[in-house]
Amino acid sequence: MRDSTPQALEQFQQLGLPVEVLTGDAIGRAEALGLPSARGGLLPDDKRAAVEAAKQRGENPLFVGDGINDASALAVAHVGVALSSGTDLAVSAAPVTLYHTDLRVLPWAVELSRDAVRAVRLNLTRALVYNLVGMTLAACGVLHPVVAAVLMVVSSLTLIFSSTRVGCGHLARPTPSERKGEKESAVILGRGNRTKYTDHHTASAGFKPFSV
Repeated sequence: MRDSTPQALEQFQQLGLPVEVLTGDAIGRAEALGLPSARGGLLPDDKRAAVEAAKQRGENPLFVGDGINDASALAVAHVGVALSSGTDLAVSAAPVTLYHTDLRVLPWAVELSRDAVRAVRLNLTRALVYNLVGMTLAACGVLHPVVAAVLMVVSSLTLIFSSTRVGCGHLARPTPSERKGEKESAVILGRGNRTKYTDHHTASAGFKPFSV
């Protein structure tokens, strides 16, 4: 298990997202993480079925894995995240690849995506209300064209300022300095046969967590 796994799972729970461990290993390894929901001894079809069941419930599951047994689940998940240190089959099946060992970037990315969606919705609402009020006043002859032009610039600056606040949430992005002392270790959860071991320093991420 990677050193960052317990912190990543804790941050997922802080975000109010359910986490379920799906592993082909013995259930004891999964239970060692202290999670309320863990299933062991699963075959590749079992993992795929669990992900598809979550999608049928209207959820958007994010699946993280690195083994051959994880490939089918990675392919059908709403967002599949493979670890570059895993098998080639898992990496090719997942649309997202994590090129280092720090799993804390995943909850950080979830929070970032939430902030981005909130900012887009807020900006659209502000722009719609602003323009409707402005056009109504202009049509009634109350708003002078010069004043309208100035207010339009102010509106644009407001939207830009709102967009720059994206990412200023509760979770801070793990920095390379925080990852410096992390040891490269085998992933227990969702583990299959591994064919290569690499470690780079590039981050990618997804959305709603379902399995690690």
